[in-house]
Parts: sequence; C-alpha cells; structure tokens
Amino acid sequence: MISGAIAGGSPDFSIREINQWYRQILGASMRLWEDFLNVMRLVWQKKVSPHIYRTYT
Repeated sequence: MISGAIAGGSPDFSIREINQWYRQILGASMRLWEDFLNVMRLVWQKKVSPHIYRTYT
C-alpha cells in the first residue's frame, strides 16, 4: 500500500489488517500542497521524469 497525506491526516484503515496480511506502508512527505504542484509542473514540462521500478495489475 502506498500512502500520502497531502489532503489531510485522518486515515480510515485498521492497523491490524496491515499487520495480519504482512503489508507495508510506503510514503514520503511533500510538505506543502504548493510543493507537490511545483513538482508535478516539472513532470508535465518534462524537466524531470519519475522512475517507475515496477507496476502491478
């Protein structure tokens, strides 16, 4: 599971479910909404590109 908190910090999930199924939470802090928008602007302008290691379907 990948988690973010740009929109707020009140997740609606059970920590027991994560532990029971040996799941992981990965996350990174972008700090401010404006920071996120600035990074996305650079991505859309093709000045930076994300590295996608693996996708799951």
